[in-house]
Amino acid sequence: MADHFSKLYNKTSRQLKHDIAASIVICGAGVGLAGAAFFLIGATFDRAVLGTFNLSYFFFIITGQIAAFGIQNAALYYVPLVTDNIAAKCRVGTTVILLVALVSPCISICLYFSSDFFSILFSIPQLNYALKVVACACPLFALNKVILNYLNGLQKILAYSIFSGLRIIILCLCIIAAVLKGIDSDHLALVFPVTEAILATIMFIYCLKCHLFALPHLDLGTIGETLKFGFKSLPIGIIHEVNTRVDVVMLGFFLTESSIGIYTLPAITIESILLIGYTVRRSMDPILTRLFSTGNMNEISKIIRFCTTKGVLASAALTTLASAAFCVVVTYIPSLSEYTESMIYLVYLAPGAIIWGALLPVSGFFIQTGSPQVQTFLIATQITLNATLNAILIPWLGTQGAAMGTGSSLLLFSALFVFLLKRALHPSSKGPTRSK
Repeated sequence: MADHFSKLYNKTSRQLKHDIAASIVICGAGVGLAGAAFFLIGATFDRAVLGTFNLSYFFFIITGQIAAFGIQNAALYYVPLVTDNIAAKCRVGTTVILLVALVSPCISICLYFSSDFFSILFSIPQLNYALKVVACACPLFALNKVILNYLNGLQKILAYSIFSGLRIIILCLCIIAAVLKGIDSDHLALVFPVTEAILATIMFIYCLKCHLFALPHLDLGTIGETLKFGFKSLPIGIIHEVNTRVDVVMLGFFLTESSIGIYTLPAITIESILLIGYTVRRSMDPILTRLFSTGNMNEISKIIRFCTTKGVLASAALTTLASAAFCVVVTYIPSLSEYTESMIYLVYLAPGAIIWGALLPVSGFFIQTGSPQVQTFLIATQITLNATLNAILIPWLGTQGAAMGTGSSLLLFSALFVFLLKRALHPSSKGPTRSK
């Protein structure tokens, strides 16, 4: 792998690898803290509270994605393609930040006035207030998401990793502080806007100190192109986030918030492991863009081969370790003893998580090579499989069916992704290619 990076970045290759390693460490710390925060909610409140909080977290992530309007993907795609003139990159970055600041409040208003509808749909009265709070956090979430991708596009991988980890760490510290302070369970959702406000303040100070803001491009053609790319890639982010939590939504629809609660802890355990692979992906995305723009598909193939072969071993080790830790915690901590029945869910979730976790670092291949529609097709296929399997298995097997459906869909999606990836990389196949 070092040879590949040395060819790509020469003297900067060593720093790049150090930044990626640091990002994994930071993300790992955040993942550990996230687990502690959710387990603390489970130990302090009942299953229903944990389930309601997890469902409100789902809405927080989804509406934040919609509020960003895909502009975060435009930042990650266009900034690396701009000339190495840092001033030009900063103008592009500032433009996308201003765009999301104008677009995101519209989504926030829609969610605020539809919160009552969703609370009735899921038969959870407490969800009404939680979604109103989430609506207030949406614009800040979208803004932070764009700034993070802007930093990633600038190849500031360490800064991106630190701030991404900070989001998790701040959120978890807010949860822990709220629980220890004795906050009422109905007000737990207040941690979302507080987290995003703190993160936005820190990142703005960093960008100002590093002179990363500049006069924006006010050219209508540039703005239109950015919005067009964002709109095309918008379904990717939404579908991806929905897919990671479609089991939670299905459980809330078919069963109760208590069912979501018992399922939350094993699901969070697996999701935390996948988050590490997703963090590595964000470091790889701009590299794939640069290589594709120069037609260097051979180097892309080598990087993908390395990530998938070594990634399976790393993913298997992390998943096994996390699953063992989960079993120990729920077995030996009395306040979590009611969650021992959920240990079996890890058996169904783990195989798919291991395979997809190995592929996650290069899962942005299609969007970074200018084919967001292929990525949309892939994730739409996955969510269709996931939703269908959950819709069939949950009424039949209950919460266990959610674990079986989600685990199976991860395996099937991984196979489809590998198939299309091989076609795209093969010289005679139809796929994203670029002549040298």
